Amino acid sequence: TNPTSPNPDNDDDGGVSYTYALADNGVITLNLSNTHAETLTITVNDPLNAVSSTSIPITFASNVFIITEDPIQVGGRPQAMNVAMWTDDGSNCFIDTNYNSASQSIEASIDRAGVLPGANDPSIAGITVPDGPATASVTLDFSVTPGQAGFNLDTSDVGQYRLVLADLTGNFSDQAIVGTGNLLTVRPFGLSVTGIMAGATANPGGTAPGDSIFTAAGSDFEATVAGVLWAAADDGNNDGVLDSGTYAGNAVAPSYAWDTTLSVSGAGYTPATGTPGSLANNTVLLADFSAGSFTINNLQYSEVGSFTLQSSALDFLGIPGLDIVGDDIIVGRFTPASLVISTTTDGEFDNTNIAGLVAYTYVLSLIHISEPTRQ
Repeated sequence: TNPTSPNPDNDDDGGVSYTYALADNGVITLNLSNTHAETLTITVNDPLNAVSSTSIPITFASNVFIITEDPIQVGGRPQAMNVAMWTDDGSNCFIDTNYNSASQSIEASIDRAGVLPGANDPSIAGITVPDGPATASVTLDFSVTPGQAGFNLDTSDVGQYRLVLADLTGNFSDQAIVGTGNLLTVRPFGLSVTGIMAGATANPGGTAPGDSIFTAAGSDFEATVAGVLWAAADDGNNDGVLDSGTYAGNAVAPSYAWDTTLSVSGAGYTPATGTPGSLANNTVLLADFSAGSFTINNLQYSEVGSFTLQSSALDFLGIPGLDIVGDDIIVGRFTPASLVISTTTDGEFDNTNIAGLVAYTYVLSLIHISEPTRQ
């Protein structure tokens, strides 16, 4: 590996440069020491390729809170959290078991960093935790496991923020004890698609030839898309994933807004001997959502029969792989918009399609055509 520049870096200006060596294989480990009691972030910048990354806030102090987050962050689901008060003796860092009050007053806030600033704030023990710099006083019990306190962070909306906790009482230390958690991205439980209507006709969801007709292929129908909150009845093992039921009955996450797509399942269509059609006007943009939902009124399916509607939103709030999905919903049946018969100049029927009309892959009824008597 190469040395840093300067080397040693003891000018206390907060900056250092490093040139990667081939033997590094793209990875280096650097040690950081700091004699200042302060909270800072570390930014790594590659000026040649205009690439940078910034760490979470790091606090250097005699005492500091370390927050451990619930790995499952779903709107409406209580998140099991833990905070520990760490200290050091000059050579080792450890959880201080002397910090063991059963009713410790803590100032709590969140830092949204401008992401969904209008979203509903989370709460602890029924007390709303506001977007900083405002704080709310909550009481945590550090006596059950001395030096640590468990609590639930309750949510009624989606969002992205860090949790900030501070002991400003001065009872244990003459300095504020502060800790900032990792980034929380609270996603919807899933996507609901409801109100599937063609005019006054509700979607019958039929698949068999004798089932009720929904509307004609290529004509407009509507559906309402929403991001919805978690419900315990839907998630028996509490893993944040739908176990049973559907998303349709869940409360809407009022701040949900993200590019969302409705699509046709490649397998769920009827009759099975045909081919699936396509869905037009099927994307809801982030800016389209209001109070967590949006109604598309010009959806169009390009085939007859029925299809299975799916919904998805990818990389929610910019987190790669954080994808939201909805239920599989059967929509149909669709009929041809019309039947057209053309003739040649000699009066015989012609099986050629008239230009500009859509030819469907299949129809579900036997059509009988009688040839007129020649005159």
